[in-house]
Amino acid sequence: MRCKLVFILHFVAVLLLAVYCSGQPKGALASDGSTWHGYSKEFKVAYVAGYISGMNFAQLDSIFGCLRIGIRDGDAALKTCQEYADDFDFTVIKADQLLSGMDTFYKDFRNLQVPIYMAMRLVRDEVRGRPLEDIQKELTSWLQCHADSSKCRPAAQETK
Repeated sequence: MRCKLVFILHFVAVLLLAVYCSGQPKGALASDGSTWHGYSKEFKVAYVAGYISGMNFAQLDSIFGCLRIGIRDGDAALKTCQEYADDFDFTVIKADQLLSGMDTFYKDFRNLQVPIYMAMRLVRDEVRGRPLEDIQKELTSWLQCHADSSKCRPAAQETK
């Protein structure tokens, strides 16, 4: 009886893996607007939900990391650590908002080469209330750098 149960569990695991792999869109590892358009609605919903979940886990992990190394209130490093953790915060946006924002973002053909992770952050920042001028400036800078590496600037120069 036990062997039969183990066999069934293995069979189900292999079946689920096969279904998962066959459901991957071609070029799933490519992560820009061109592939985003090729994803099915269902895949996009799952992708966005998984991304939000993963980013929230990363935020919690970075906060606990700050605590593990002993950063306390009053430490100068606490502000830097909090800013780092905040970059992972996707709690301000709902999955359907992010999905809709991504579809809108990639409707502009100029944004097709923007990586999905960057587009998600820019959409999230817009929902958070980051000034559109700042978002556009970052996007334009990235697009120019992507088109011509001589136009790439270190991050420190962008803040001046």
